[in-house]
Amino acid sequence: MIVRLILKILFQIYVWSLLIVNFNLLSQDYLWPTNASQYLTSSFAEYRSGHFHAGIDIKTWNKTGFKVFAVRDGYISRLKVSPFGYGKVLYQKLDNGETAVYAHLSSFNEELDDYVKSQQKRNKAYRLQRYFNSSRFPVKKGDVIGYTGSTGIGHPHLHFEIRDANSNPLNPFLRGYRVKDQVPPVVEAISISPLDVNSKVNSDVVPLILAPRYVRRGVYEISEVPIISGDIGFAIKCFDKANVVKNKYAVYRLNLFVDEELKYAVKFDKFSFSQTHYIEFDRDFRLKKRGYGLFQKLYKEKQSQLSFYQIPGEEIGRLRCADATGFGLNGEGFLAKGEHDFRIEVFDYWNNSARVSGKFIVGERGFLSADFEHEENGRLRIKYLQNQLRKPVTNPQISISDNDGITWKKIEPDVDTLFMFLDSTKTYVFNVDSVDSNHVVKICADNDVNNLFFPLFFAGVGQQDSSKALADVLVEKDFYDDYMRIELLIQDRRPGKPRLFVHQIGSPTREVRLVQHEWNKYIGVYRFTPEKNGVLTLEVTMKNNVGEQIVHRDQFDLQTVTPLSGGGITSQDGKCLVRFEANNVYKNLFLRMSRTEPIANSKYESIGFVYEVFPKDVLIKGRGTIQLEYPEGDSLPEKLGIYGVYGNKVGFMGNNLDADRRILSTRISSLNTFTLIRDVEVPEVQILKPRWKKHISDTTPVLLAKVTDKLSGIADERSIDMYLDGKKVIPEYDPETKTIKFECDEPLTPGRHNMTVTAVDRSKNKSSKTSHFFVSPVQKTDLNSSGKN
Repeated sequence: MIVRLILKILFQIYVWSLLIVNFNLLSQDYLWPTNASQYLTSSFAEYRSGHFHAGIDIKTWNKTGFKVFAVRDGYISRLKVSPFGYGKVLYQKLDNGETAVYAHLSSFNEELDDYVKSQQKRNKAYRLQRYFNSSRFPVKKGDVIGYTGSTGIGHPHLHFEIRDANSNPLNPFLRGYRVKDQVPPVVEAISISPLDVNSKVNSDVVPLILAPRYVRRGVYEISEVPIISGDIGFAIKCFDKANVVKNKYAVYRLNLFVDEELKYAVKFDKFSFSQTHYIEFDRDFRLKKRGYGLFQKLYKEKQSQLSFYQIPGEEIGRLRCADATGFGLNGEGFLAKGEHDFRIEVFDYWNNSARVSGKFIVGERGFLSADFEHEENGRLRIKYLQNQLRKPVTNPQISISDNDGITWKKIEPDVDTLFMFLDSTKTYVFNVDSVDSNHVVKICADNDVNNLFFPLFFAGVGQQDSSKALADVLVEKDFYDDYMRIELLIQDRRPGKPRLFVHQIGSPTREVRLVQHEWNKYIGVYRFTPEKNGVLTLEVTMKNNVGEQIVHRDQFDLQTVTPLSGGGITSQDGKCLVRFEANNVYKNLFLRMSRTEPIANSKYESIGFVYEVFPKDVLIKGRGTIQLEYPEGDSLPEKLGIYGVYGNKVGFMGNNLDADRRILSTRISSLNTFTLIRDVEVPEVQILKPRWKKHISDTTPVLLAKVTDKLSGIADERSIDMYLDGKKVIPEYDPETKTIKFECDEPLTPGRHNMTVTAVDRSKNKSSKTSHFFVSPVQKTDLNSSGKN
C-alpha cells in the first residue's frame, strides 16, 4: 500500500511538472523577428495570384542586412536556397511545436552559411534543401540566425510566418505581435452581381459597381438604390492602413447585414496550404480579369473549402430574392419584395473599423403603357399613361430628342384632365407640341429616382426618304458562366421592335426576349445548352426606316468542356487545338475561339495566325493543353515557341515539339491569346564586375554579370554557367534583376584572371562572354623598417 501510494504521488508530481513546463513554454513571449523595423509592407492572408499570403512582410526600408532573430527557443528544422519563391529561407521548429519561417534572407549566420556553401560545392548546384533534427542547429530566443534581404521574389523585406503543429499558417498577430495602427480600413467600392441567368441587378445581368460617399472617418454610404431579383452576391473593394507608413494591407474581418440580420461573416486567422488555391473563389475572379480591381466576395461559393467563414452553411451570404420568373416570391429564406437595408462592416486586427450602408429594392423594373395620338399639326397627345399595375402616372418626366436619343431636352407638357363617367375617376392627357419625324419622345414615371420603370418611347411620324433606307444594327455579346448577354444597338429609327432568334446545333431555334433599355438599345439573355457543340447562330430581324424587312446574322463556334468528360475546341482552319481532360474544370465551360492576322513586329518573327480563346474570366480548376501547328517546310521548328499575347507584349508559354505532326504544345492554366514566334537571338551577357582589364586590390572580389533575353527567356540559374580561370563556380542568380553573383571565398593569386559566363535561353540559343581582370594586392608597409637600405 505504501509503495503504491508513493508511486501515485510521484506520478502526480510528474504530471504536474509536465503541465508546469508546458504552461511555461506556451506562455513564453515571441520575440519580434528583426531589428529592421516594426512596420509592415504586407499583412496575413493578403491576395496573391492563386494563393493567400501566408505571413507578414516586415519593412526593411528597401535595404538589406538587418539582423534576423530566433523568435523563441528551438532548432533549425529546414533550410532552403532557391532563386525563386522564398529565396534563402529558414524554418525554425519552436519549443511549443509551432514553426517560424524567415524568408528572402540575404544570408544566414556564419555557421549556417558555411554549411550551405559546403553543400553547394558538394552538389555543384546553387539550389539546396535540407532537413535537420533538433541536435544539428539548436537556437535560443534572440540568436541571430540570418540577415534580411531580397532573394527570391520581391523587394527587400523580411517575410515572417508562424505555422501551427500541422504546418497551417497562422496570423502572427494571434501570438502577441503588435504594430502601431489606429487607422480604420478604407472602402473604395462595392459590387452587386447577379449569380445566374435568372438573376438581375437593375434588370440586367451585368455586375453593378458603386462608389460609396464618404460621410466621416470610417463611415460610408451608397446613395443609389438598385433593384435586384434572383440570386445576388455583394462584394467589397477595400484595404487597411496603419500609422506612419503608406502601405495597403488586407482587412481582418468582414460582416454583411441585411435588415440587421447577419448574412455573412469571415475572419482571417488561419488556413491550410491545401485550401489556399480557393482564394480565387474568395475574390471576384471575373471583376479582376475585366480590370475592375480586387473585390472580396461577401458570399460563399459552393466550391470553396476555406475555413475562414464564421457562419455555417454551404452558400452563406448569397441573397435569394424573387427572380424574373417569379420563383421564390414567397419562399422561405427569400427576401421579400420591397425595400431592404444593408450594411457592410470591415475591421482590421486592432478593431479599427469602417462601415458602408445603403438600400436595395427586391423586384423587377416595370413597364409603362399609353395611347398616342399624333396630330397633323405636330401635337403629340399621350393618353391613359399607366404602369403595369394599371396605376395612372400623373406627373411623368418627358424629354425630347432630335438626334436619335444621343441628347435629351426636358420639356413641360400641357395637361388636359378627362373624367371617366363609368367609375367617376379622372385621367390626364399630356400634350407635347412640334413633334415631327426627326423627334423621339421619352416618358419616365413620376419622380422615378430609383429607375423602377423602363422609359416609354414614341418616334415621330412623317414622310420617310426611301433613298436613305438604312438599318444598321450593332450586336455586342457579353459572356458569363453558362449564358450570354446580347445587346442590340440600333442605328436608325424604325416603326417596329427588332426580334432576336438563337439557333444552337442540336436544339430548337429559340426567340430571345428583348427589353428596350434606351431608345436604340435592346438587351436579351440566352442560356447555352451544354454539349450541343458546333456553330451557334444569332439572327436579328427588323424593319428599316422605310418598312423593309432586313436580317442580321452573327455566328461563332461553341464547344462544351464538362467536369466529367472534359472537352476542347479546334480553330476553323484546324491549326489550333485547346483541350481539357476530365476533372479540370469546376463546372461546364463553354469554349469559343477567334482568329486574327499574324503579328507584324520588326523585333521578332511571328509564324501563323493569332488565336484568341475564351472565356478568359472563368476560373479553371486544373490545366489544359494548347497545340499550334507550324507551316510545312519550316526549317527551324526547334526555335519556335508558343507565346501568350498581352496587348503589345508577348510572353513565352512553352515549346514541346512534335516534328512528326508539325505541332508545338504546352500546358495552360488559363485561356488567353496565343501565337507561334521564332526566337533565333542569343541571350545578351554583360560582365559588370570586375570590368574588363580592371586592376583590383581585393583578393576575394565579387564577380557580377547580367544575362538578358528578349523572347523565350532564361528558364532558371541552371541555364547559366560562370567560370573563373576555367573552373566552374556556383553563383547566385536573381531572376528579377537578371544578375548572377559569385563571392570568392578563397583569395585569388596576384596576376591575370579570366571570367566566363555562358547562357542558354528556352529556344536553345547559346551565348558566351569572357573577360579578364588583374589582381594587384596593395603592398603593406613594414612599420619596423627604418626606410634605409
